[in-house]
Amino acid sequence: MRLLELRISNKLLQKELGKALDLTQQRISLLEQGKSYPNSIEITKYATYFDVSADYVLEISPRKNPFAEMEGLVRGNREILLLKYYSKLNENMKKYILEMTQKAQKYQGNDETDTLS
Repeated sequence: MRLLELRISNKLLQKELGKALDLTQQRISLLEQGKSYPNSIEITKYATYFDVSADYVLEISPRKNPFAEMEGLVRGNREILLLKYYSKLNENMKKYILEMTQKAQKYQGNDETDTLS
């Protein structure tokens, strides 16, 4: 888990972090040393305080906030509706829609092609 890394990179003492998260310094120490495991509430507190995802805290994801890159892309009801419809398609149709969208971008002069990873 990235508990120690998050605290150190934000230049906090265990006591300071404990106060902010309503945890004791002893609890912070046990968690950082791997002598105890955080419960779901503690994971949520860490993620919220450091503005990262729970997956990042647990080292499931290398990305601090996977939704940050989505900011500014969904600007209104049209984009929300497209996402809603897209999410209900089968994988073959999703692939087809992605290919058509990439062709449409090239047609209008946008040669940037994003890849999904």
